[in-house]
Amino acid sequence: MFRVANILLFLLCLPEYCSGQNRTVNVAVQGAGALYKFNYYNSDVGFYGQTVEAVVQDSRGSIWAASRTGVYKLNGVGVEEFNLKSGLPSEYIQCLEEGENNVMWIGTREGLASIDGKTVRNYVFDDTSMAGLPIWSLCMRSDGNLLIGTSHGIHMLKDDKIEFYMNIDTSTKERNLARFLRYDSKGILWAGCWNSVHRIDDKTKTILETFVGDVSLGWAEAKDGTVYFSAWGPGLRSYKDGALTTYNIGMSIPNVRIDPWGTVWLGTWENGLIRMVNDSVAIRYSVAEGLPTNTVWGLECDHEGRIWCGTYGGGICQLVDHKFSGYSRINGLEADVAICIRQDTASNVWVGSEGGLAMISPQGKVRAFGPEDGLLDNSVMDIDARADGTVHIVNYHGGTGYYEWDGTKLINHQRGGGMAIYLDSKGTLWEGQESQGVKRVSPDGTVQYFQEVSNKSKKRVLKSTKIRKEESGWEQANTAGI
Repeated sequence: MFRVANILLFLLCLPEYCSGQNRTVNVAVQGAGALYKFNYYNSDVGFYGQTVEAVVQDSRGSIWAASRTGVYKLNGVGVEEFNLKSGLPSEYIQCLEEGENNVMWIGTREGLASIDGKTVRNYVFDDTSMAGLPIWSLCMRSDGNLLIGTSHGIHMLKDDKIEFYMNIDTSTKERNLARFLRYDSKGILWAGCWNSVHRIDDKTKTILETFVGDVSLGWAEAKDGTVYFSAWGPGLRSYKDGALTTYNIGMSIPNVRIDPWGTVWLGTWENGLIRMVNDSVAIRYSVAEGLPTNTVWGLECDHEGRIWCGTYGGGICQLVDHKFSGYSRINGLEADVAICIRQDTASNVWVGSEGGLAMISPQGKVRAFGPEDGLLDNSVMDIDARADGTVHIVNYHGGTGYYEWDGTKLINHQRGGGMAIYLDSKGTLWEGQESQGVKRVSPDGTVQYFQEVSNKSKKRVLKSTKIRKEESGWEQANTAGI
């Protein structure tokens, strides 16, 4: 009886048993059941890393991949490769972290490095006996210093020197190895080790809670403050307000990410890519649905919500069109009837509606335009996004319905609006006008109208009327870029 009481007391003292709100959820995993589109990046485009340990998008939109043959940067134009020849201490890359001024920090099997533009720099430990030590995780602090997870606890790069920061668990070497380091929205440091996850008060270097489990690998925080962490054995767990939830999903999960819509995505070992529909249902994307391999080790959700998968043996790929995103009055649009939609060179999406004009940024933020921006009529009929980055808008407002967005503000060109607008490849401007047909303005200012008329056979034809060059007011507007 004494032994039983001691065992129960021990279990009650573990964090998993500290709250009556702790729960276990059985997750039913279903196949996606259709072929999905994946964009593949391989040797055809200069990407030679077959096994990708980590994927990170930097603040400028580039995708970085940590592979076992070096670091690759997908900059939207091509692929940049960094390896031993570039100056890295090892080509076996385990982790990535962006720092200040777009510097990318690189954790390798043989030390720490950074990439600033095309410049590679290596860093050494104060303790020379730790030279060439594998770097398992990296995390930027709010003060600009870099935390470094090693098999000898946590270290910190400060003033270009790597110094000891704190131990996590010194009972064994494995338990002191930080596989991931992340700060949550409350400033608590999370450290995932070989068989446990720890919540740490960074100010006092005090461990607040410990969750025992298998090899801890991935971490992500939802907008509501729920922290998800994945592992080799128990799979997936979440923590919020002192309550722990364990998801019985039956697979090892190297990584977890959350997209802008709050969906939880899991990279698994030999079970493909998993999308959590809710707490108890998940959808699996595997080789049958288009993945190059069924092991997804690195995982990233980019600024536009697209999922990037770093696979084991199949390189890196991107999942395309996995869901629809809706924008309406709820998101800030002025009306739910969209008349015209265009995307400009900066990837902003412009929407013209019966209620006005709106711009949706690549990050999903909506900006509405109204009278305070110079828009004198709410009925936006057409939008023309041009190669020079300007956006041109027409609406109904008599005499003042032609506008230009120069990247910072709307410019009213003080001339009549219309129904449609288009600038062709030869520089000819075409305008669709209400009850007046089509107006064609050549680059030299010559104006030609096309109108529908009925001939004697009652067939409808187009009649062309060519007139002199437009008045000087139009020529001035033309000079201004319209």
